[in-house]
Amino acid sequence: MIKNILKKFIVLLGLSFVLIGFNFTKVTAEDAPVPAPIECVAPQILNEAKDACVDVVVVPEKLKEQVVIRNGDVILYDGFYELPESGIISIPDKDGVAHDINARSALAILYGIDSTSDNFSISTLEYSGVYDSLYMKCLTPSGGEILCDNWQYVVNDSYPYVGMDKNILSGNEKIYIYFGQQNRVLLNKNLIKDNEELNVTAEKYDYEHNLWLSRSGVTVGVTKPDPANPWTPNDEIQKKVDDVTGIAIFSSVPEGEYNVGIKEDYYWPTEKLVVTKFVPENNGGGGGSNTPLPPKTFSTSKAFEFLSFNQKSDGSFGAPMYTDWVAIASKAGDNADLKLKLTNYLKSNPIDGGVVTDYERRAMALMALGINPYNGTEVNYIKKITDSFDGVQFGDASLVNDDIFALIVLKNAGYTGSDEMINKDVNYIVSKQSGGSWGSIDMTGAGIQALRGFGNISGVSSSISSAENYLVSSQGTDGGFENNSSTSWALQALIDANSVSKATDYLASGQQSDGGLENTIDETDVRVWSTAYAIPAVLHKTWSSILDNFSKQEVAPAPASSPSLIQEIKSEIVAPAIVEEEKKDLEVLPKVEDKKIIKPIVRQTTKPIIKTSATTNTKIEKPIGSPLSASAIGVSESNNNFLSIVHNVISKIKAPFVWLLVKLGF
Repeated sequence: MIKNILKKFIVLLGLSFVLIGFNFTKVTAEDAPVPAPIECVAPQILNEAKDACVDVVVVPEKLKEQVVIRNGDVILYDGFYELPESGIISIPDKDGVAHDINARSALAILYGIDSTSDNFSISTLEYSGVYDSLYMKCLTPSGGEILCDNWQYVVNDSYPYVGMDKNILSGNEKIYIYFGQQNRVLLNKNLIKDNEELNVTAEKYDYEHNLWLSRSGVTVGVTKPDPANPWTPNDEIQKKVDDVTGIAIFSSVPEGEYNVGIKEDYYWPTEKLVVTKFVPENNGGGGGSNTPLPPKTFSTSKAFEFLSFNQKSDGSFGAPMYTDWVAIASKAGDNADLKLKLTNYLKSNPIDGGVVTDYERRAMALMALGINPYNGTEVNYIKKITDSFDGVQFGDASLVNDDIFALIVLKNAGYTGSDEMINKDVNYIVSKQSGGSWGSIDMTGAGIQALRGFGNISGVSSSISSAENYLVSSQGTDGGFENNSSTSWALQALIDANSVSKATDYLASGQQSDGGLENTIDETDVRVWSTAYAIPAVLHKTWSSILDNFSKQEVAPAPASSPSLIQEIKSEIVAPAIVEEEKKDLEVLPKVEDKKIIKPIVRQTTKPIIKTSATTNTKIEKPIGSPLSASAIGVSESNNNFLSIVHNVISKIKAPFVWLLVKLGF
């Protein structure tokens, strides 16, 4: 008995030691050791493994220079060039002698761009021993003529006082390099009588927009050169310019030959002026003077003042017709303020849906302002014009004015007499001439301007000669051609010196004290229109000379459809496993404007069928709880899984002991 009790005691004691080895009173996920978070001290940061601090490697941003190189409206380069590391580079002059210059100088940047661009090349670099500096004398545009001795450069809107090789850049500057003068003066006439008014306009070049703007705060000088001191001319007459218009008006200048320039620019550049003495005509007779009054001079500056006064706040002159003709006049007289406002307006207010003459007139306005009529605005005006060609003529077959102005536009848009439509249009215009005219004086003047330049086409030379004879014979004794507008268009076409002089005097006599033509009681729109016509006429500038030339651009027809475009549209409309089409094809109708697909219109031929699920009456339980509670649930589930494993282990350990206890009689 005692032995049995002893055996049971020994077994129980061993079992207790086994069970005491496992302490499962509280087993949770929180018992796992959590490493202390690593805190990094700036500028160090935690690495990707989040187990150590590492240094931050700062890669410095590359410094760049923004460079624009232009010759008038032609941009030779417009981009960013990386500023090199500090150092020295060697550049050869025109004689092949190498010169060391700073690698960060403006000239080094230009030299670097030259080595990577096919648009231009530096033709001539001259070395000046006096200034120990290289002078960029000549640059040649690709396919163009060499341009020499008039290159300017600007850094951050400032003209440096040192050569390009001495101007060291620091990074992120904006550099303009352009060909031409910084400043200029314009004279209303280079040959005047001593009793006539001289108007001088001071202007500065806007290299960003290729425009001339009026200057303020400068003095115009009408000077005679001093042979003993050519750099300091004799100041004959000086006058401050108007700070608004930039114009200085001289009421009378003595007889002689002069140079006219700006005093602050040390009279460079200058314009030549010749003043002759006015000699009144003597008609004889007695008892009083029959001396006629001197002819009135047309003032373009006053005319522009009138136009500027009547310009709308948006830059227009009301209707497109008036706006377009003023744009042409602003180029003829180089009025920078008008041109800038009109440029902004015309670029953002295209004409679409008009007749062909509207497109022709607008194209002329754009070309006068240096805006490409093909792609300078939303509308391709050249395409609008050429699309109206029916194989014989442009636009309305009952009219000839649309054919005349189509020719005026297209010959400045890259078209020549070798183009079939031009050749046919020229022949059509010639065929419509009757008695030397095309129905009216003004249209005859326009017809002459249109045909000039096509003398190699049969019948053109004789047609122009006949039209000129018609105009001369139609001129009135007062020098005019019926009215101011007709006189303006006739004057642009006239080459006979006597007729030109008379017509100019006629327009001058019609100019009012406010600068505008027509009577002051007439409608302002009519006066603006007439004044705009007159400015190119009195300056004797033809439309072809006013409009800029543009290269011919062929417009390829737009494709009927694009497979990639169709595929893209299908993929957007047909969602996988959601929408099923009864028919797979979609009809894609591209909207075509100026032969470019603007936006496809997708038309579905069938209504999509929405698939339903194969499983029915299946209740989907709505999830309960917020994202935070879901996170907590996840933690509890993790703990329960761990306890379940421990429970299984204990069960396996306890099983033989339970069997043993039963056998022992416990």
